[in-house]
Amino acid sequence: MFLDFFLLLKNDGFPVTIKEHLVFLEALDRDVAEYSPDDFYYLCRCSMVKHERHMDRFDRLFSAYFRGAQLADTDRFMEAFIVCRFEYIAKPSFSSLYQGDRHS
Repeated sequence: MFLDFFLLLKNDGFPVTIKEHLVFLEALDRDVAEYSPDDFYYLCRCSMVKHERHMDRFDRLFSAYFRGAQLADTDRFMEAFIVCRFEYIAKPSFSSLYQGDRHS
């Protein structure tokens, strides 16, 4: 799910790199966002927005992507968030893949 969001940003021409995406995933892995919709949103924005001029565009893309898990419906959002977290945890570490690519 989070890779799809990253790809949505990239495909829309939003200036985000794989490094920012990996920082976001690492922060999730370290429980920086404490299962709160607001914490998740701000973590995502903090990780992926480099300049304040991009905030409105990020907000529109974030809203469009996560509209299925509306922030107003906290239970539904948290259910989707937890499912995504478990999907991410079950996969190999992206940071280890990144570290391997770095030494090539």
